[in-house]
Amino acid sequence: MRTHLINAWYGVVDYAAYPVIMLLTAPILIRHLGVSGYGIFAFGMSIANTGGIIASGFGDANTQKISVARAAHDIPVIRATIQCTLGIHLAVGIAISALGVALAPWLSSKVTSAQPWNRYTCTDVVVISSLLVLTRTLETVAVSTQRAFQSYGNALTISAIVRVLTLVFAAALSTRRSSLQNIFLTMISLSFAGTLLQLFRLGRRTSLVCLIPSFHAPQIRSLLAFGGFTWLQALGGVIFSQADRLLIGLWMGSAALTAYSLAAQVAQPIVGITAAAMHFMFPYLAHQAAQRGVLAVVRPAKRAFWASLGLIAIQSVPLILFGNRILAAWIGRTELALSTLLLPLLVIASAFAALSVTGNYALLALGRARVSSWVILGSSSLMLTVARPLISKWGTEGMAIARMAAGLAMLLVYLPLWKQLQDRRDCVISVIASSPPIQGVLD
Repeated sequence: MRTHLINAWYGVVDYAAYPVIMLLTAPILIRHLGVSGYGIFAFGMSIANTGGIIASGFGDANTQKISVARAAHDIPVIRATIQCTLGIHLAVGIAISALGVALAPWLSSKVTSAQPWNRYTCTDVVVISSLLVLTRTLETVAVSTQRAFQSYGNALTISAIVRVLTLVFAAALSTRRSSLQNIFLTMISLSFAGTLLQLFRLGRRTSLVCLIPSFHAPQIRSLLAFGGFTWLQALGGVIFSQADRLLIGLWMGSAALTAYSLAAQVAQPIVGITAAAMHFMFPYLAHQAAQRGVLAVVRPAKRAFWASLGLIAIQSVPLILFGNRILAAWIGRTELALSTLLLPLLVIASAFAALSVTGNYALLALGRARVSSWVILGSSSLMLTVARPLISKWGTEGMAIARMAAGLAMLLVYLPLWKQLQDRRDCVISVIASSPPIQGVLD
């Protein structure tokens, strides 16, 4: 239990470090970059986060495969899985980075339509953010492997430190009137150094040979069979967590994006902290299912659900009651035109999505990535479908309502989980009932 709590703590620190420091540095960045400049900054960060998550969609597959291989003490499979995951992430990361660079002029023209003088700056920011995707993609291989070994501290400490430093340096450079281009170049340099350190420590834990990208056919097929659906899940998750900011930037401009992104930054940690705190259950449940069978996950999954519910309530209730006052006092409501309902709506949407975390991890641990992925992707597609008409009618609040609909739909993930566990329980009962009595027990 102590190990699980330590892993949960590292997961929370790694995730919380970014949004907390982002909020702490927001007044400094807004003051020195301006509202529109901060909107461009937020748009660039959203591109880096979106591309990084999409390109790293095979990280959970890597964690699941290595967790199962650890249960069988299969070292060759562990090494081959790491090499193939590295190869896949490298190829996908390069493709997504190239796409971002190619689309940079068009994206910039949309975001800065009301401030055309910022177009070239925005284009450079989008290009650098697209290149940042590649470093984050490679880092995920190291982090997901350490998670499979249920050793979160080794990788997540570095990740948290790098995230904090990038934002601290960004704020410090803005006070010195540095351009957005220089700020993002500094951020990508820090991210690159952190990724190299992560990979070096991974090589020391396993073998430096694991750092050579490879495409072994059996492992590639195994990763694609499971990872293809975790990639779809990552795509759905990034649509829910990041695409809203991209859509607001493209449809409403950088000034509106500044207000929305700050409110979303306050609400988003509800999902992220819950997912980070409970992530240790994913490799643990996969390990238990491999060793003891599917029904072994029932009790720990129930405990994880109630623990996540308590964690969500602790985060959500204060934000609904006092979030607007805190944000207005910290940033300033008048300057950013923050609406009264925007933050509560985003908090409720994030709470719904966070409540689905345990169900998703349990399905992934049982190898049911397909079902979990379709639920998340379908929910995110629902958000995209209703976003445009809702934004046209209610502005940023419409986007929050679309997120609420998607978060509520994500709770459907518990239906296939309940069905699988119920079918397995019925199967076990049927086998016991049909077994002949043991001679001697009834005599």
